[in-house]
Amino acid sequence: MSRHMTFDPAYAFAIAAFLPLAACATDDYDTAAETYTIEGEMTYRERIALPPGAYYRATLLDVSRADAPADVIASEVRRVDEGESVPLDFSIEADSDRFIANHRYSVRAMIYNVNNELLWTSDTNHPYDPAPGATDIGTIMLVRTGGQQGATGLSGTWEVYAINGTAITSENKPSITWNDGQVSGSTGCNQFTGSFQQYGDRVQIGDNVAMTQRACVPPYDAMEQQFIGTFNDLAGFRFNGEGMVTFIASNGGTLTARPAQ
Repeated sequence: MSRHMTFDPAYAFAIAAFLPLAACATDDYDTAAETYTIEGEMTYRERIALPPGAYYRATLLDVSRADAPADVIASEVRRVDEGESVPLDFSIEADSDRFIANHRYSVRAMIYNVNNELLWTSDTNHPYDPAPGATDIGTIMLVRTGGQQGATGLSGTWEVYAINGTAITSENKPSITWNDGQVSGSTGCNQFTGSFQQYGDRVQIGDNVAMTQRACVPPYDAMEQQFIGTFNDLAGFRFNGEGMVTFIASNGGTLTARPAQ
């Protein structure tokens, strides 16, 4: 006896309903977040051993917005092993869904002592392109946060010509005047005044900084936000031997300045 397959409308409906669900499940799987790995090493030029208990922090930042502090995407923090020396390898892992098309990303590296004081930091831009997924960005050269000149004390007026390693191209540039525990200056738009304390090559801005409230037009509005975000968080400084100074914030931000003319 021949066997005939009969058509069951209910069965066909069930299959039709299942197919879109299966397609959705496949799409979700295909678009699941991947883990991107950013590798590299950090080192410094000085022939100085790392102190006991030192640790490093390597941070991936979204630096797209000029009018706001950089957003932290991911970071790696590791205690340096006893006897370990530079270069120190690092590996940052970040989920792919943290990245936004057309945004700019950068890696910052810092070394701290056991008391959480910043010893060395990167002061130039180290861009990262998330398109390849896994990337080795090479060697990041760190600079000390202070030096022998730093112990002489901060004084005089300094013109800021770069913020976070990016040169300022506008005509009016920020300036900072240090004078016996008092600090004042210009953001390039508004004037400010306050106090500071210095401990060797460390510096701390007081919480009493006052600033005028003039409305700033572009590009000075964005420059002011960047400047203030770094200035209020200053932690140290270093001279580069050519009459320039780099002020370094605890979050790794930098203000590079030269004596005002």
